[in-house]
Amino acid sequence: MLEFTVNYTAIFVAAAAAFLLGMVWWAPQVFGKAWQKAMERDGRDLKKIQKESNMKASFGMSFLGWLLVGYVMSYLLSMLGMEGWQGGAQLGFWMWLGFTGSIGLNSVAFNGMPKTIFYINQSYYLVGIMVIGAILNSWS
Repeated sequence: MLEFTVNYTAIFVAAAAAFLLGMVWWAPQVFGKAWQKAMERDGRDLKKIQKESNMKASFGMSFLGWLLVGYVMSYLLSMLGMEGWQGGAQLGFWMWLGFTGSIGLNSVAFNGMPKTIFYINQSYYLVGIMVIGAILNSWS
């Protein structure tokens, strides 16, 4: 097994960047309203969901997911010897294409997810994973 040095600060910063990207991505002025429309939800539905769910736990799980992506990418970047922010972003693209994006197609094929939801969600994951890779590979 390849040994590598874990830069927890870089992983945390990269995960935070992807997480914060989500705050922008889902804003009403960006994709929030289109997502609501495609999900056939309005503001009342979302307020009810927020009231009935534990948003702190939801955000915590989301951030934990991005931390895990960062850790795995850190390992893969080290193992593959990719250099520069471009190499990190490129690995992010390939990870998204081979895993996240391709598996996400199942939601459209079998769960009846509207294609608009797929495009909005998956483009967020694509950019988020590429941002993580770029940050991790830029970190000195």
